[in-house]
Amino acid sequence: MKQIFRRIRFMSGSLFVLSLLNCGSPQIIVDTAKLDQAYIPLLFMTGQPETTQLQAIQLFDRFIRRWHLFYGHYQAANQINPAWGNGLDSVNITIRAVEDSLLEQSDLATIHKMLETVRLDLMTLRRNNQIGYALDELTAFHEIMEPMAAAAGQMHADSAKAEQFVQPILNHLEAAQKQWLRVQMIKFDPVLFNLDETDREAFISGKSDLQNQLNLLERAVVTHDTPQIAATAKALKPQFVKIYLLFGDFGGSNQN
Repeated sequence: MKQIFRRIRFMSGSLFVLSLLNCGSPQIIVDTAKLDQAYIPLLFMTGQPETTQLQAIQLFDRFIRRWHLFYGHYQAANQINPAWGNGLDSVNITIRAVEDSLLEQSDLATIHKMLETVRLDLMTLRRNNQIGYALDELTAFHEIMEPMAAAAGQMHADSAKAEQFVQPILNHLEAAQKQWLRVQMIKFDPVLFNLDETDREAFISGKSDLQNQLNLLERAVVTHDTPQIAATAKALKPQFVKIYLLFGDFGGSNQN
């Protein structure tokens, strides 16, 4: 098992330095999309209880190859925000910690949480450097939706105290609606994200389904229908996940 990681350990030193005069450069977006194609399956599968350590290691093996290419190209690139390089270094430390945790056969749920920070930290770096990336709009929605879904789960778990969990949902509903509108307005390039016709149809229908769910949630709030608030808020997360997974390469067709 250790040999898998030993042969792919990133050797710091000679980094290929790209000077990005335009931070919205298509190349960095292309490379980011390729990175996410390997990242999303790793993130998702480490969150599934049936995933084995070996499966997680195989997925990490593919992701770390993509990460080394990305990190090596962009760590020292010129960006608007001078914290860019240090930010990528910080993400790299997290990824190395994930690697160590896999070697130690740590709980995959813990590793999943560590991987979540990678997505958020990279989104923050891109936004600080005015790098527009469509998937960041989905991630931003996820961060608003997550406490709503968690509160809904608590409402289902303890129906006697359901009312006290309504407020977190109300607090985030308007922001969720606004952010989902941004998702609807953003262009998701099917070529960039390697979406075939089936994926594109699933993406369109998935966005519509989630919008309908938000509409149902808003109606439930207006009518003070607590059980319906719980049901519709809880349904947001699985619908989001179905959309987000479309952007991952679960077939592992490209190993580099």
